Amino acid sequence: MSLKSRVLIITTLVVGLYAVVDYGIQHFVVFPSFVALEQNEASTDMARCVQALESEIHNLDMFCYDWSAWDDTYEFVVDGDTNYIESNLTDTVYTTGMMLNLTCFCDIKGKVVYVRACNYLADEEELQAIELDEFPKGVLAADNLLLA
Repeated sequence: MSLKSRVLIITTLVVGLYAVVDYGIQHFVVFPSFVALEQNEASTDMARCVQALESEIHNLDMFCYDWSAWDDTYEFVVDGDTNYIESNLTDTVYTTGMMLNLTCFCDIKGKVVYVRACNYLADEEELQAIELDEFPKGVLAADNLLLA
């Protein structure tokens, strides 16, 4: 066998052995640590998302409680006076106040007294009405979670 062939075989074996060792180290040492790191980051991000949602739910719950305990709101639900809408449900509720997308007032039997859904387009500084076909406009079903 010539020297050229021996060098080629030895080089091929060394490169092949290096490739196998490199693959083994990456697959059995590096990859599991990346998976653990990725799972840890995903868990942290998920906890952060849950915390943000819980905070939003708490703020919205306090907002709803404040408005539902208000005598003017009670009277509006009972008599449907449009002065309440003009003075309290202005565009600022949807843009700069609570930045709501949906307001719905129902009486105790589930009859929808007032509903408005809109999307605030900050770039254009305007409210765009949204039609929600899934949201009932007449009466909520007795087993609806919103009435629970």
